[in-house]
Amino acid sequence: MKHAIPATVLALATIAFALDGQFGIHDPSTVVLCDGKYYTYGTGGTPLVSDDGWTWRAGVRPLLTGAAPDVIHIGDRYYMYIANPRLPASETTPALAPGGNPASRAFVYMIWSKTLDPNSPDYKWNLGGVVATSNGIEDSNAIDPGVFLDPNDGKLWMVHGSYIG
Repeated sequence: MKHAIPATVLALATIAFALDGQFGIHDPSTVVLCDGKYYTYGTGGTPLVSDDGWTWRAGVRPLLTGAAPDVIHIGDRYYMYIANPRLPASETTPALAPGGNPASRAFVYMIWSKTLDPNSPDYKWNLGGVVATSNGIEDSNAIDPGVFLDPNDGKLWMVHGSYIG
């Protein structure tokens, strides 16, 4: 009986603080605040937007899409890092290394905008370019980027993961 009360309180708290609206998203990015709204982006480019961080709705797709994006706000820009097995048409495709594994060939590219709000006159995604690649020789591939700005020295770090290797 002494465990029934805490379990009931926990169950009610979970219901009271549950997310609402459309919140199904695959590989969500870091949630970023922009002009009083919360944004997160997922695989395939479908973003979610929230006014309060609890109730979510579909947003506007960015210029480029891919897998497992991550977003960071630095200065007056929002940077999105996106993994994709193909490069945008404006980029030159590096050759696959001899004996390379096509499954591990991937690119992480960066796009940026001054705002995430599509109703703002400053909303425009710009292609920054490729920031990491794998060509099949590495024992990992350039997917699932995650970025971090070190508050101690101001260095921007990126890690990327893999499902091989």
